[in-house]
Amino acid sequence: MAENERSETLSRAPLSVGPPWIFGHRGAPLEAPENTLVGFERGLEIGLDGFAFEVRVAQGNEVVVFADTSVERTTDGHGHVAESTLQALSALDAGGPFDARFKGERIPVLEEVLAIAPLTLEHGAPQQLILVPERGDVARTVDVAREFARHASVRIASRVREACAEVRDLGLTPLWIIDEAGEHELEIARSERFAAVGAPVRSFVRNELIWPTERFGLEADAPADLLWACREPLHALVTNEPRRALAARALAQLAPQDRSPWPVQVPTLEVELGGAGALRGDWSGAWKVAARVRNPFGFAVRVACALVPRRGAFDITGLPQSFDLAVGEEREVPFELCGGSWRIGGDPVFVARLRWRAGPGRRAGEIDFDAPLARVRTVRADVLATRLVLLREGPRDAQASMSLRRHRQSMLVTVENPGDLRDARVVVHILGREYTGSRGVRVPLPDDFDTRLEAVPFSCALVAWQDGERVVRRFAGGIGPEIDRGSPGRLLPFAAEH
Repeated sequence: MAENERSETLSRAPLSVGPPWIFGHRGAPLEAPENTLVGFERGLEIGLDGFAFEVRVAQGNEVVVFADTSVERTTDGHGHVAESTLQALSALDAGGPFDARFKGERIPVLEEVLAIAPLTLEHGAPQQLILVPERGDVARTVDVAREFARHASVRIASRVREACAEVRDLGLTPLWIIDEAGEHELEIARSERFAAVGAPVRSFVRNELIWPTERFGLEADAPADLLWACREPLHALVTNEPRRALAARALAQLAPQDRSPWPVQVPTLEVELGGAGALRGDWSGAWKVAARVRNPFGFAVRVACALVPRRGAFDITGLPQSFDLAVGEEREVPFELCGGSWRIGGDPVFVARLRWRAGPGRRAGEIDFDAPLARVRTVRADVLATRLVLLREGPRDAQASMSLRRHRQSMLVTVENPGDLRDARVVVHILGREYTGSRGVRVPLPDDFDTRLEAVPFSCALVAWQDGERVVRRFAGGIGPEIDRGSPGRLLPFAAEH
């Protein structure tokens, strides 16, 4: 299945509408440069209801649509946004670093994004969720957005409670971003009369609270999270995987009685340093695995399966495959792959296209259901120090390592050997949160760590700056500002089994 064939699939699938409304985080960031006009337009082309994007105030009080404090990651320039003029920012190439096809795409100002028109008369103006990372940028952002909010759905989001109250008092719709959607947060949202809250989807899954606000599911990328949010449904989803989110919404509406898992189930790929495939990089391997594909509909479908690499090179055996599935039927799809990359990110994606003919009460259609084959590394939390050998990002990189040691309900992660990095800082990712320190970090473990049925998402890294460039040595994915930063590793209790 070629990628250009996939790009048109959902436009031929049965149309579905919210809730949940689907917001592309920074546009369509896997298909076009993030936070650019071409990226937002691409999101509309594939059927998104709106966008969520960060803004920052540059010199001259200009509000620009940009995620990071500095411009190095996504443009060809250097320096901090707050210290740059709009003229200087407009001269940067915000498209070429993503792909040569987008060379010359520039950083937009907020007014340009808010003025994006719908592609069809059937849809109103795109909904907009403006994420304001800096507390001091709120008032200026509200000033710019106020005129547009009279004619379109505009929400302004912040992690700072006082900032959301300021948005409310200035007459616009606030969205309060929280890490946990618990009873304490519910009482604050109610007392502050916030119109909306945003939290990771899994936080909403863990409780059955009745919220008086709109609920936005953040970090809505995993198939299981998307499907739960569409069945609930939440009011909206903010996702880096817009095509997957659209497929989840279509499934929830086409098969409302179905309560089974996502139609495509895939294994994880354990990475072992120095194993088969290592010549293509440390983030490589050889795996003999199988996916399972299920027909969730009340009618027969034709299935076409393929593997789509996102980063790296792979030799694939056993795919593509095609077969028929009757109502409720599922099939195992075995295959082999060997390869990978040096740099972490972009796990290969297994895609099953389900196609059906017209029948009583339905039109012919097709939908792509996909799932990432997450490359992971596993470590156990022992009271004795465990060495974590970090992944190199090139064959000339010196090997670096860190040390992990458990102490009761916390874990100490320290630098053991920085390799060729100088003045490196420690970054630890656990359960979606990041902790930083100079030579080491102590992080809390969840109270139920020793009895959990699933491993805890975990990674760590050394981060340094060399010649103005950010250099990273990681234990696994999940760390960094990049949209496609790979999957975190897995942390297990010492006595647990894989």
